[in-house]
Amino acid sequence: MKDLKVIFPKPMIRREVYRLSEYLSTKYKNIHVVIVGGSGLFFGSDVIKNMDDSVTGVSYLHCRKAVNSSEEEEIVITGSITEDISKKDVIIIDSVCSTGITLLYLSDYLRNECRSIITACLI
Repeated sequence: MKDLKVIFPKPMIRREVYRLSEYLSTKYKNIHVVIVGGSGLFFGSDVIKNMDDSVTGVSYLHCRKAVNSSEEEEIVITGSITEDISKKDVIIIDSVCSTGITLLYLSDYLRNECRSIITACLI
């Protein structure tokens, strides 16, 4: 473990999460946050706790790849959004984005439910 080097120390990460929270609170009002996946929960809670009262709802969704009956890969979403988000600004918070496929699929899925503003925050 001696060879590990800290690239981003905790104070720097906290400062940047706080800056992100401030930015989102200033830019958007009446926000519904959609937290994706397991580790997105920690990042999402850090962002939300630093925001003002502009967050009016939070949902948790899990996305995973699966193979359908035609042997094609598809994204399966579990969890639900239990409130009306049609007039809300939606912010997707996830901890990881490797290919972007899940994010694109989820954005399309949510675009049918909410107004035009969808923003994604990823580490």
